[in-house]
Amino acid sequence: MKKILIIGAGGFVGKNLIEAACADPSIGRVHIIVRKRDNELSRIIATHEKNLRIHELDVVIDQDRLQELMATEVFDGIINLSTNTQSLKDNGTDKCVEKEMSMLKAILNSVAQGSTAQSTYIDFSSCAIYEGSEKIISENSNLKPNRAYGGYAVAKYERHLYLIEFLKRKHIRSFLFVPFFLYGAYENPKRLFPLIVHRLLKEEYLPLTKCEQFRDYLHVHDLCTAIILALSSKTTAIAEVLNIGSGNGTKIKDFAIAIAHAMHKPETLLGFGELPERKEEIPRIVANIAKAQIMLGWSPKIDLVDGIQKSLPCYDKINHHE
Repeated sequence: MKKILIIGAGGFVGKNLIEAACADPSIGRVHIIVRKRDNELSRIIATHEKNLRIHELDVVIDQDRLQELMATEVFDGIINLSTNTQSLKDNGTDKCVEKEMSMLKAILNSVAQGSTAQSTYIDFSSCAIYEGSEKIISENSNLKPNRAYGGYAVAKYERHLYLIEFLKRKHIRSFLFVPFFLYGAYENPKRLFPLIVHRLLKEEYLPLTKCEQFRDYLHVHDLCTAIILALSSKTTAIAEVLNIGSGNGTKIKDFAIAIAHAMHKPETLLGFGELPERKEEIPRIVANIAKAQIMLGWSPKIDLVDGIQKSLPCYDKINHHE
């Protein structure tokens, strides 16, 4: 059975991946790196404690400890979910890039110095790196930071380019996933899905834009499945870029209405058109996922209605704890 390391395991995707990895029979031991534990992560760790080994450290401040871990443990897979941009979307571009790259370089240097001959390394970019168009976006589409996302998009763009160059130069077996619009349990409360859910749970009116843009929504469990499949892939991959999405476009408005229907709440609580549109918003961002389907034998299994239903209990629990 595989031994894997999840870096940045305390976030939205990390929490879901811990649960998925601990439930997968091909994975025997899951090491996780976290800076701190919130209540959700503590509950997950308590549930899966026998499968986990926890390393509490900051990958930038505690580089010596990170390098020691990489030198003493041999991992079959290393999944880097760490990011420093989520809380920096409203900050200056230079600050976003600086924070993102300092963390990434600390991790990559430690990975390169460790034993990676038999390892699969998986890192992540963002669909904000694509220029966007009315067409479906493939891995060969134009790369240009989406200006609607400000410094966040620029930081992800710089991260994407640096990862490809570094991983190819070091010849590390690796995949670079480009997730599209993820949703599910344990999201940051400022993101759209939990924001709508929390307002509807309290039956509070939520002002929104017209929400006419099409987005490619993917349930986070489908991303976790792709990650686990990549760990077992026999494909010779060096910095292989893979779009991970549903392959279908859904209007943001329809996504919001589907949440209301799943919660049996009135659509009238959703104030479409109450807020101005964000500048330079792209009307359609949808992934071509054919490459991931071929290379990993992966396809998304969770449709929008089922995904919303699967995710709601997490937010209901959080609401009761508040």
